[in-house]
Amino acid sequence: MFSITEGEGEAKHYRSYGEIEHDIIENKISSQMLNVAVANAFNQLLEPVRRMYAESDEWQRIDKLAYPEDA
Repeated sequence: MFSITEGEGEAKHYRSYGEIEHDIIENKISSQMLNVAVANAFNQLLEPVRRMYAESDEWQRIDKLAYPEDA
């Protein structure tokens, strides 16, 4: 399920891409609302990975070796 919040209003819940596409075509949701919802969803997915990275000295050391700042 994917949810899009309409401004300060209630969230609208979608079960398929087709439902989202229909509401965009019918101007029930804007592309900006969809962009915000997708960005929020990605951030929720990435939060555990970011937290693990922040807590792992080994991961950060390997990251610096793989992507040196002065390169």
